[in-house]
Parts: sequence; structure tokens; C-alpha cells
Amino acid sequence: IKKYLAQNDIDWINKNISKNFTVYYQSGSLTDLGLSSAHLVASLFMSLNIYIIYPLFDTALSKMFDLTNITQGINDIFSNVQQFTKQTWAGEVFKQLLYTAFGLGLVWVFIQSVKSGAGLKAILSVLLVAIIGSAWISAGGTVLTKVNEFTSTAQTAMFTETSNINGQFTDSGDKFESAIRRAYFEKAVIRPYTLANFGTTNLDASEKDGSYRLIGGKADSDVIDALAKSNDYLSKDGGEEWYQASVGLMAPIMSLAYGIPLLMIGVFNLILQLGAILLYYLSPFTVLLSLLPRFSNSALKTGLSALGLLFAKIGLIFGIMFVSWVGTVTDTIVPVTGSASALLNSIVYIVLMVLLWKNKSFLVQTVTGSSMANQALNKIQLTQAGQRAMLAGSEMVNSTKHGLENVKGFSGRHAKDKSEDKSKGKDDEDY
Repeated sequence: IKKYLAQNDIDWINKNISKNFTVYYQSGSLTDLGLSSAHLVASLFMSLNIYIIYPLFDTALSKMFDLTNITQGINDIFSNVQQFTKQTWAGEVFKQLLYTAFGLGLVWVFIQSVKSGAGLKAILSVLLVAIIGSAWISAGGTVLTKVNEFTSTAQTAMFTETSNINGQFTDSGDKFESAIRRAYFEKAVIRPYTLANFGTTNLDASEKDGSYRLIGGKADSDVIDALAKSNDYLSKDGGEEWYQASVGLMAPIMSLAYGIPLLMIGVFNLILQLGAILLYYLSPFTVLLSLLPRFSNSALKTGLSALGLLFAKIGLIFGIMFVSWVGTVTDTIVPVTGSASALLNSIVYIVLMVLLWKNKSFLVQTVTGSSMANQALNKIQLTQAGQRAMLAGSEMVNSTKHGLENVKGFSGRHAKDKSEDKSKGKDDEDY
């Protein structure tokens, strides 16, 4: 058992011994209703945790953090989307739209150059957008595939290094997915098992009391009676039956509290990659739109955003470690020394996770660096053409907002007061 736990072989554990991580006790007499009721509650909720909640989350985590299969699947989609974008870009209908947008862009630039006198640079900027846009459409899928592979490798390496700080995963060959599952197994299964039967959170610390003996299987009444002689938690006369019931009651809740944040991080990891696929899928249309000077930053913004989403995957590792550190902080503030402290520890952890969930938007933006693309765009102002492109994008946003406000003016209760516009010299028909 120690060997397979050290190797993070959760599949072997689930197949052979996971069902043995339940609550154990000496049976009392039929007339001792209090003892029987406490044991019933403990067994019921521990079974709910072991047979339903833990397998559900363990399966979900095994799929969401199987980076090898997910990365390969996403890369295949990038390859398919690249073929689609190249075919779309080379299609006859799209060529007509492309020539039209390119012609309009040149006319637009020519008119602006007459006013400002910077015609050559403006024309070169349109040509540059067309050239770089074509290159991105032809090879963007390959670039994104390489970046996706790099960030997945970085995720595994960073998780191994940061996990080794606590000495949990000393084998550098550990797979990312199995390490995550082992961390969840530790919290959702081992912890309630050791708390209920030995009053501790450490499996090895309770080895002399029979922790490995019980999960080894075939723990009949004779084995439990022998261990109960020196263990009040197992003894029918130890007075810990309702403590076991309380730990059993909290076990499913704590499994949810530990599992939901990890599962959400896994889902968000997948969403980031799907978002990059969507942005690349739209690249022919954004490049076409970028040929018009007013919208010249559209292709640049979507391209950098796609790359930024993939690099944001690395930041999710800090989210995983942050969840682990919350549990460590809770154990430090409220160390488990008895039934009361065990319940208080669980309550504090759940309260902290609820507070973090309510502020998840701020945490996600902070952890993943989702503003990376916008920050990069703000720095791309090295030339006059770049400055005009950024200014044009700002004007496009402002004009869109103004248009939406005008549309809202036609709806009943959202209509603006026309007297305000009349005061500015506008009549009703213009409004």
C-alpha cells in the first residue's frame, strides 16, 4: 500500500483498497440505541463519500487534468481549424470580400493622407496588415500548437517543483494528472478515515494503531476488537461514537469543498484552450476587418489574445497550489487535536473557500493573468501607424457604445429624456 501511494497509483488504490477507507467500530448491544444511531450516521455518510462523491470527482479530475490527451486533442483541432482558415481565405467569395476591403482601405488611407500628409506610412501599414494577416492565417495553427505544447510542459514542470516544496511529490516522474488525484485522495478519503478512526490527519502517524491493517482488507470483528483495546475511537466504550458520526457527516461536505475548486481549475484550463481555438477560427474575418484603418487593430488583438490565453494556462498552477495552501493555513490555525477541533477545522476551511469563491473573478484574473493581451497591446505603440491603429480601435469602441445608447433610446422604460438632446440643439427627427 505504501509503495502504490508513493507512486501516486490512484487507479490501483481505487481498484483494491479505496472502499476500505471507511469508519470502523465495535458493535454494541441492540438496546444501546444511541451507539447504534451514531454508528449508522457515520457509516451512511462515509459510504456516501466513498461510493458516490469521491469516485465522481476523481473521474472528473482524471479527465480534466490528463494533459497529454487534452493537449493532443486541442492540437488536432488547431490543425483542422488551420485548414479551414486557409480554405476560407483562399475561397472565391472571400477573395472578393478581401479585394473590396483592401481597396476600401487604400481609398480610406489616401483620403486621410491628403488631410494629414502621412500617406506613404499609412499605405504601408495596410500592406503590412495584409501580409502579416496572411501569414498568421497560413501558419497560426502551427504557432498555437507549439505554444500549447510548451505551456502544457511548463504546467507539469512547475507543478512538480512547487509540490516538492511540501515534500508531497518527490518523484519528478510523477504525472500531472496522478499527482492532482493523489492530492485530492489525501483530502477527501484518507483524511476523514484517519480522523474518524484514529483522531489524526496522518496515515503514517497512526500506523502503530492499525491504520494500514484496516485498509488492507478483511478487518473482521476479531481484528477490530484487538485494535479497540488501545483505541477509544474503535471501542464501543470509548465514548467517541458521535465524534465518528460528526466526522462522517462532514466527509461528503469536505470532499465537495476540496474537489470543486480543483475541478473548476481543470475546466477553466480547457476553456482557455477552446478560447484560443475560437479566436484563431475568427482570424480570416478579423484580418479582413483590419484592412480598414479604423479597425486595424482587430487582427493584432485577437492574435495576441489567443497566445495570451494559452500562456494563462501556466498561471492556473498557482490556483491549484493556492487551494492546497488554504488547507495548510487552516490546519495551522486550527490544528486537529480532537472532535471539536476537527469540526472547527472543517468549518473554517469551508468558510474560507466560500469567501474565495465570492471573489473568484478577481482571483481568476490575478492568477491567470487574463489581461496579458491588453497589456501587450498597450506597449505596441512604437510607430505612428501603431498609435493610429490603437486610436482607431478606441474610436471604434466609443462609436459602438454611442450606437448602443441610441438604440436603447427607442425602448420604453430605457428611453433617454429627449429634452436633454433638445437643449443641445438637436431636434426630435435627428434624435
